[in-house]
Parts: sequence; structure tokens; C-alpha cells
Amino acid sequence: MVSVFRDEGARKKLEEIYSCYRRDMYITAYSILKDHQAAEDAFIM
Repeated sequence: MVSVFRDEGARKKLEEIYSCYRRDMYITAYSILKDHQAAEDAFIM
């Protein structure tokens, strides 16, 4: 997903957001999917 951004500033900002919230995104995905691999695949960048 990050490679979609042509603007370096927007890409860096998205990476910052991802870094801050990746654990929460994983926990949420796992609580819905009940599968570790599927939860990781749901938000991998």
C-alpha cells in the first residue's frame, strides 16, 4: 500500500501511522478472524 503514494511526505506519514497502530490493527484483525496468519495478512504493507 505504501508504494501507491508518489508523494514522499504522504508515504512517510502513512508509515508513521502504521508504526503507531500496527499492534492495535493486528489485535483487532485477530479478534475478528481468530487466525494469526489471516490477521497479519489483513493489514500487511
